[in-house]
Amino acid sequence: MGVPVLGYREALPAGFGWGLLALSVVGVLLLPTSGLWLLIPQALFVLATAYRTVPK
Repeated sequence: MGVPVLGYREALPAGFGWGLLALSVVGVLLLPTSGLWLLIPQALFVLATAYRTVPK
């Protein structure tokens, strides 16, 4: 069971999670008060669901 995206029940790719995590870390380092740190839990959730699901 993956993250529902536009009606699909597939997990987002791990690359998307890594990119989101990298973007949020760079954003937090450049603009610490911007609120980009709120993307870190979402990136970790995408990574967790991407690696938990087994491709068919």
